[in-house]
Amino acid sequence: MTRVGLPLEIVPLKDPSKAKSGEAFPVQIFYNEVPLAGETVIATADTVIVKDLEAATSHREPQGFSGKTDNLGRVNIIPLIDGIWKIKVVHKTPFADQIFANNRQVIQR
Repeated sequence: MTRVGLPLEIVPLKDPSKAKSGEAFPVQIFYNEVPLAGETVIATADTVIVKDLEAATSHREPQGFSGKTDNLGRVNIIPLIDGIWKIKVVHKTPFADQIFANNRQVIQR
């Protein structure tokens, strides 16, 4: 698939419209144009959330998948049930000016 050049980017490696439950859906994560290795990627679906409605109202999101990227920034997400899936990765980097703050957090959904 095509990258768009965001600082933190989740790039599907196959057509998302052809993703099926129970089959691997590969994505690659980039940070500043470089594959991001060793980061945790989580995913959830609308059909996962309805199984734990208490979580949706208590500010914690049920997860349907969690995995770490490999050395090339890739991970296979395995959607176990049908639904509309959302993929998320959080990457923290130190601020250049440590007096200002300790960490800068970039989230891509």
